[in-house]
Amino acid sequence: EAGHRVARATIKPGAAEIDIFNAFHTAANLALGEAVHLMGDYASGERALQGGGLPTDRRMSAGEVMIIDAFPIVNGYRADFTATIAVTSDVTENQRKLDIALHEAMAAGEALLEPGTPARDVYAAVRVRLGDHGFAEYFPHHAGHGLGLGHPESPFFVPTSDQVLRVGDVVTLEPGAYGDDFGARIEHNYLITEDGYERLSNHETALIP
Repeated sequence: EAGHRVARATIKPGAAEIDIFNAFHTAANLALGEAVHLMGDYASGERALQGGGLPTDRRMSAGEVMIIDAFPIVNGYRADFTATIAVTSDVTENQRKLDIALHEAMAAGEALLEPGTPARDVYAAVRVRLGDHGFAEYFPHHAGHGLGLGHPESPFFVPTSDQVLRVGDVVTLEPGAYGDDFGARIEHNYLITEDGYERLSNHETALIP
C-alpha cells in the first residue's frame, strides 16, 4: 500500500515507468523495514492498453494511464494488487466509463465471496457487470485467483472452474478490459471467512481520485 501511494504521487508527464517502479519498491522496503521481492506489471500508454508488462524507460505523456499490478513477496507469501492511474485527468471518455465498470464489476464479485460459492459464479458476476457497460468482449483473462506460496494458485475465477470457495482461502478479484483507447485493471486481495470475506488490501483504485 505504501508503494501504491508513492507511485500515485509520482506519476506525471515525463516520468519513466522504471522510475515509478523504483519509487514503489523503495516505499515498500521502507514500510516493511526489510527488502521486499517485487515483481509485476508497470506499463503506461499503449502498453497499458495491451494489459501490462515489466517497467521500461518509456516516459509518460498527458492523457495516458499507467497500470500498476504489483506482486510483492514477503517471507515466501505472495500478494497481488492493482490500480490503474491517470497521468493527467484528460483521459478518454471510454477510459472514464471503464473505471466505473471495473469498480461495479469488483463489487459484484465481492458480493459472492463466501464459503461454498462456485468460482465460476464469481467470474460470471464480474463479466456480466462489465457487459452491462459494453466491456465484456474486452475482458480476456480470469476474474481473480488464489494466493499463497504460489501465484497464481487455486481457486481460479474462470468460466470452466469446478472449484468452490473455502474458509481460509486468500483470493484476488481482478476485473480488466483493454481496447483501442482504453485499458485498465484493478485488483484487491481477500480472505474468505466463515461469514463472508475480509478485504486485505486497502490501496486507492480510482483512476482519478
